[in-house]
Amino acid sequence: MDSYKYKIFVINLDRATLRWEKMRVQLERLGLPFERFSAVDGNAQSGEFLSRYYCAESNKKDYYAPLSKSEIACYISHLKACEKIVAENLDYAIILEDDVVLKDSFKLVPWALASIKNWSYIKLIAPFKKKKIVSSSPVVFEIPEGCEAGAKSVSPTFELVRWKKPPAGTQAYAITKAGAKEFFSKRSRFSRPIDMDLQFTWETNLEIEGLVPSSCALSDDASQIAHKEKPHYPFAHFVYKLKYAKLRRLFSK
Repeated sequence: MDSYKYKIFVINLDRATLRWEKMRVQLERLGLPFERFSAVDGNAQSGEFLSRYYCAESNKKDYYAPLSKSEIACYISHLKACEKIVAENLDYAIILEDDVVLKDSFKLVPWALASIKNWSYIKLIAPFKKKKIVSSSPVVFEIPEGCEAGAKSVSPTFELVRWKKPPAGTQAYAITKAGAKEFFSKRSRFSRPIDMDLQFTWETNLEIEGLVPSSCALSDDASQIAHKEKPHYPFAHFVYKLKYAKLRRLFSK
């Protein structure tokens, strides 16, 4: 793993000091290096700034409701993290939002990632509605004797899975430099929430995989992201789901 250049970024609003303190304590307990990444605060940004990234016109045809300022700011924060990965020439980064609880197994994630070949985006948590898994394979890795992580070797602790439809949520994931560069090139302007956009894999050109069982969980802290505005028209959500299903069938052939 020493040959891999990576960082753990924790996306955190400047005003959310308590959330940052909780994340800092967890990562220090696990003995992992980490870096705070200042999140974009949607309430503190002008409409002009947000519209540099968010296309309201495309939103009307691509999604069923306008995005809130906090949804837009969340997306921009993740895009800026992608920019940082590329600018610092990292092999990959682990991106955490500040509302997760890290399990002991999280300290093994960098070792597991180092053993996986040819990946671009791996979810480390899928806390919402379960999605159908279409393939899985054991992740086998070794830990050098004497390292802080523990034993000399580890039997399959995780499985690498692929879903029929990627789960929602961006609370914890790993993304390679190539994946970050590709995602930013495709989504320097966007019209959907980031986790919904990631389900359109034929547009982003990212293969979404997952490391299970999850090495972290959602905390009890309330989300800081104000969700959907009113739908564009009655039954817009239903129409959106139908369109997505049709496109997924079309591009999975």
